[in-house]
Amino acid sequence: MRIFIFKKSLELASRWIFWMFYVIAIGIGAVITVFLGNALTAQTIYIPTDVEELLLAQRFYNSPDCFAYQDDIRDYIKVIDLTKFGDGFTTACFPTSNVKYAFSLSLDVPGLRMFPTTYNFGPINTNNWIESFSAKEKVEEVTIIDGFGDKYEAKLNIRINDVK
Repeated sequence: MRIFIFKKSLELASRWIFWMFYVIAIGIGAVITVFLGNALTAQTIYIPTDVEELLLAQRFYNSPDCFAYQDDIRDYIKVIDLTKFGDGFTTACFPTSNVKYAFSLSLDVPGLRMFPTTYNFGPINTNNWIESFSAKEKVEEVTIIDGFGDKYEAKLNIRINDVK
């Protein structure tokens, strides 16, 4: 009794070694493609540590939830509202969470209307700030607007500390 009635089925069955190697080759190719895709994706989304710190630090002077000045029309970048610069806004814009960075902010303003010499505001610390000698410091040139609507050039000193 013949199992295979048609010649085509007989021809297909006689090439079983070819099909076995074909399926293995396709499987290996798929696995290599997935591993390469994952490796390349991991490299493209990696953010170096220094860049991550700087991006997080920009939140304080660019976000209206923090110290950025805003009017009815828009939010201003690198313009700090002096009336917001305090501990209450720090907890609102940088809530306590599982972050690995802590920040301490101080503002040096030369020639305010109230003070003829340079006046220092701060330091304002985030909730997870621990004083350390290893803290990195970044100084940003910003504009501030005081409660009277006057504009001044100032320096925002941002100290960044790893709290891992």
